Amino acid sequence: MANREGAAGKAGSPWTYGAKMGFRCRDRLDRDVERESRDAAVNTIHRVCCLAAVSGLSPAAFAAEAVAETPLDGVAPTVELAPAPLGEAPVLGLTHSARGPSQRGYGASAFGSGTFALSGEVQSESQLGGGLRLWATPLDGFILLAEAQRRANGELAPALAAQVRFWHDERWAIGALGRFKSEGFAEIEGELELGLLGSYDASGNHFDLNAVVGRGFDEAETDGELALRVGRELLGSLRAGVEGRVRYRLGGDVPLPSGRKWDVFGGPELSASFDPFFTSLLTGPSTVGVVSGVGWQSLLTFGGVM
Repeated sequence: MANREGAAGKAGSPWTYGAKMGFRCRDRLDRDVERESRDAAVNTIHRVCCLAAVSGLSPAAFAAEAVAETPLDGVAPTVELAPAPLGEAPVLGLTHSARGPSQRGYGASAFGSGTFALSGEVQSESQLGGGLRLWATPLDGFILLAEAQRRANGELAPALAAQVRFWHDERWAIGALGRFKSEGFAEIEGELELGLLGSYDASGNHFDLNAVVGRGFDEAETDGELALRVGRELLGSLRAGVEGRVRYRLGGDVPLPSGRKWDVFGGPELSASFDPFFTSLLTGPSTVGVVSGVGWQSLLTFGGVM
């Protein structure tokens, strides 16, 4: 009896035996997992080296590119939204944006205007107007524009322009404009314009200011022009504000088409976009082409960007 109790004491209880077996199994599983992880790492390094050799990169550079292109778990990939068409058009009504399009591309717009007299008389050539505008952005901050517009003499005349943005940050932008306006497709005479452009865009507010000086070739007249646009985004695709332009004859004996040395046009403006198209309506009092009185002018623009 004593011998059996001694043997049982040496062999240990069933609980002790089970615990020992459990520790052995856990150690074996840990070794198996460690071995599989080591084998997987070796296989991964082998594949990276082979792919790096094929691509011509060093294994370290290839691994860095692979890690950079692999999305992290739980992090949504960044989705780039297309810019709004209103911000991609260099000019909607009268005023150029110094910021210009945010990416390379091109666009077109058609515009038409009508003027009637509140007092005085509107010249027949100024009652209806309009034209077509094309632009392209071959380089960031550099825009080429071509227009065909009905001028104050009643003829459809071309114009070529180049616009450059030479400084900008998240809010402000400064640029320059050069433009040649012909008197007609069959005429060389015309006007050369140079101007400075400034823009401010932040928190849904937009501000554009243009200061332009033009010199005519045939009659040696000189004009100065200020154009201003202020807008506020009401919705993502709707903008409301005011826009206007003042022009003054700085030199020369020939008056402006209205018979004055100055003219002005401005009023409220409403713009909307529906990708990739945009439209804008500017309406208000005007003395452009109005003799000894005041008229009312409306300018409607419709276009698209690509």
